[in-house]
Amino acid sequence: MECATDPASIDSLKRQWLRQYERMINKDMASQQTDGMLLRNLTQTMDKVCQELLQTSQKGESGALSADKLLMQLSVFTEGFLADVIQKHRTSCAISNFPR
Repeated sequence: MECATDPASIDSLKRQWLRQYERMINKDMASQQTDGMLLRNLTQTMDKVCQELLQTSQKGESGALSADKLLMQLSVFTEGFLADVIQKHRTSCAISNFPR
């Protein structure tokens, strides 16, 4: 993955991780492991995103990115990602059929 330094890269990263998040949700629903599904999968996804951003930034040709730049990338990514996840949980008929 290339380092997400511009809006197009961040959008691409967000789409990639939303697909991964949806696969995790689908797996949980198929196995009926819905208790704590949002928190569990959101935490796992964000942990992987942070690890990937950090590893990618350290391998950059111009050296590691500054902490401020990494935090900015993560902030922009997280804002959009969380909005999409919340919207999915609000509007998904499949998710709403499981007890909370």
